[in-house]
Amino acid sequence: MTGGRRPPPRLHVVTDDDIVRGRDFPARARAILAAGGPRLAFHLRHRAADREVYRLAGSLIEAAAPSGASVIVSRRVDIARAAGAHGAHLGRGAIAPGAARALLGPRGWLGASIHDPSDAAAADPRVFDYLVLGPVFPTATHPGREPLGAGALAEAAGTTELPVVAIGGVTTERVGDCLEAGAWGVAVVRAVWSAPDPSAATAALRSRLAGR
Repeated sequence: MTGGRRPPPRLHVVTDDDIVRGRDFPARARAILAAGGPRLAFHLRHRAADREVYRLAGSLIEAAAPSGASVIVSRRVDIARAAGAHGAHLGRGAIAPGAARALLGPRGWLGASIHDPSDAAAADPRVFDYLVLGPVFPTATHPGREPLGAGALAEAAGTTELPVVAIGGVTTERVGDCLEAGAWGVAVVRAVWSAPDPSAATAALRSRLAGR
């Protein structure tokens, strides 16, 4: 990692379009941000008009400030920078990593999604701050995709100096398996957003990651 950037949080909570469009999203997001605190990276993943993504990013950044949680904007590096987000995340079809880093600047976190352990070795540690590998376990988010398994997670973590975050079917009970395989942390969608109490689910995941 370049530019003296600090390591990214170990817990990443990710949204999707249905989650963001939910009537109770603002209240649930605030509760998750408060429960996660400095250990949390909240990923705003939402396909919408630029103005709407910018508005949401700004409101989340404001809500995150009291607890010290971080806000990451997926795909839209330009909006991440304009809104003052803590970082951006690249997926398939995103702009070139070097261009993304130049646009984001030296201090913001820049991550990328990968789906094969070999992609970890190809990621430039001078550009990226972390990688998200998945799906590691079976997941309802991608029901037709074959899970990679903990072995692939270990392979990816062993081929790069970048922190590797596990995603896909991650639950509180599976956090230990991810860490034993060499993961820096975990990223979740349903484990938090589908929980009866998203705040409590966030706190439980944070607790399992504590001390790592």
